Amino acid sequence: MSKHSIKIPPIGLTFSRDQMPQLGPKDGFLANLQKHKIKFHKVTIDSKDLKSSQGEFNKDAIASLMVDPKTAKSAIVISKDNYVLDGHHRWAANYNNDEKTDAIQVDLPILELIRVAKTFPTTKYKDIQHITHSIKKVVKESIILRNYK
Repeated sequence: MSKHSIKIPPIGLTFSRDQMPQLGPKDGFLANLQKHKIKFHKVTIDSKDLKSSQGEFNKDAIASLMVDPKTAKSAIVISKDNYVLDGHHRWAANYNNDEKTDAIQVDLPILELIRVAKTFPTTKYKDIQHITHSIKKVVKESIILRNYK
């Protein structure tokens, strides 16, 4: 697929990628949620029902995820009001492939979830130019998330 034919999902909020928390290992993030008694659960949601909190996308990253459905199926993190916190490019790949998206839905609205996520020790920051793909890492996180009930 040509990156010129990739659709960017409608932009909800417009935080730049370098302002958005990158959660690091999902098991650490979920453990932090549990430690702070913040509820979350697994969902499978129509990709068109989600909204972005990040205003920047890398079409090359989306294209590579579109041809690797197993990686794109790794769960993303969303807020209770259906904003994507982490996993914008996996969501965009599913959106383009007209697939549902697996997610961990946290019981907080997006602005509160961003604020809380920024306080966790595993949180990092990257700008849009430094997005990298590690299929092994995403697949490993997918396996870890399957073990959370």
